[in-house]
Formats: sequence, structure tokens, C-alpha cells
Amino acid sequence: MESKEQVRAFTKGIRDTANTSSLMPPFIAMNRERMQYRPNLMLPWTDPKLLSKQGLDAVSSLATRTAIEMRDLGFNLNLGVMVNTHSFYSYTNDVDRAARIGETITKRYAANRVFTGYQYFPGGADYTVPGMKLDASKASLMDDDGRVFAQLIDATRDEHPMIMVNAVKVPSIDANHPVSLSKPIITDWLRNELGFDGVVITDDIEVGAAVAGISIEDYAVRTINAGSDMVILCKHAKHIKAVHDALTQAVENGTISEARLDESVRRIMLMKFSNDR
Repeated sequence: MESKEQVRAFTKGIRDTANTSSLMPPFIAMNRERMQYRPNLMLPWTDPKLLSKQGLDAVSSLATRTAIEMRDLGFNLNLGVMVNTHSFYSYTNDVDRAARIGETITKRYAANRVFTGYQYFPGGADYTVPGMKLDASKASLMDDDGRVFAQLIDATRDEHPMIMVNAVKVPSIDANHPVSLSKPIITDWLRNELGFDGVVITDDIEVGAAVAGISIEDYAVRTINAGSDMVILCKHAKHIKAVHDALTQAVENGTISEARLDESVRRIMLMKFSNDR
């Protein structure tokens, strides 16, 4: 990312390619809170804990300005609002305040036609550390970061945020699988109990697969069957085709049912076409 003109041309090229190929409008995303500051491109994102201390008006103002800036550069998804209270990147260790900050950011972005995503369900620890195990019960998590997500699901349903899951384990709920491969966590808890019907997206499955000791292709298929709708690949372009082929084959041979595929397509389409973003 070298200049605004270069970035605008790059994102326009992505959209034009999708249009030419008769594809749906693409998500074009960045994690705005973690974006390295480039003075010629974008405003600096204030340190989260400092921003929290400045109050919700300051949060709203920064979110508004950065959303306008992102949209001008051709992005339509801020994939990362850190709503966990235990991370180095957290805004606060107060769960109710974390929910209010997440709601404020999401609504200001939505007002400027940019989607958001929440990191990382179900929280309760520093979930930026892949492969860790969280010794906590579901009840204790619902008194902690689980309450943040529950409040945000209710408060920002109309803004269609994503929720991100990653490769940590909560053995009290699923002793055998990380969150991103866990149907008891994604489908039974997040969707059925908390009522989240939006898009669930994984963190980088290259990392998840390495931690789990399985292939990236198998990881992708298993996370979709657990309830995820989209996967992230961050590093190696060769994995994009491999994962696409694996998912296509899984649908063809019935490992991923058409009904399961349709659920994810519906969620993604509803999100993409809401509010004409």
C-alpha cells in the first residue's frame, strides 16, 4: 500500500473482475484497528485502551472518520473489532463497556456503508494466541466475554456484523476440537443458544491447520461442517485453489451437504446485499 491512488486502483480492479465474471460483489477487507499507520494513506488508529478512556464520543468520531476513509479507498469490511476483554488489543476489561464500544464502532461503520467483524468468540482469554486452552465453563464465559457477544448480537443485528472464531480450545464445551472446528460451540452455542444468524468467519486456517496437525483442506471442510460460513487464508496463494477444490469436492461427494452449503450462501448473500454496501 503505497498511495491512495494505487489502493483505489487495486480495489477497483477486484470489483471490476467480479463484475466481469458475473460474481457477487466481493468483500474487500482490512483489520483497521491493527493496520500499520501510513501517513500518506490513512489516519492512525488510537491505542484501544487510550481510546476507551477518551469516551464513546471519541470512539464514535474515530470510527466515523476511518470508515469514510476505508470506503474512499474501496474497502467495505473492517474485519476486526476486538471485543474480547482479555487481549493485548482490548479496549477495556469491563464487559459491558466492551459491548458498548463494539456497538458504537459497528454502527458508525454501518452508517458509512462498511461492515465489521467481531473478534474472537467466545473470548475469556487472550485469543490472539493460537492453540491455547481455556479452562472455563460456559456459565463462567457467559459472565465474561460471552456476555459481550450476547449483547452485541442483540444490539447490532441490523448492521449484519460477522463473528470470527479461531484455533483455541475450550475443553469444558468441546474436549476434542478447537473453536473453529467445534459444532457444539459454533452451531449449538453461538447460533442456536445466542441466536446469531450472521456470517461466521474463521481466523487464518493455515495457522489453525498447523496447530491442529491436519491439512488445510481438511480443516476448511471441517470448519464449514461445524458451522463456519467463510475461511481466511493469509499467507500462501497456492492454498486458495487447494481449499476451493477441497470444498467443491466435499459438496460433490456429500461430505458437505447442499443444505449446509445453502445456509452459508444465504447468510453471505443477505449480508452483502443489506444496506447496498
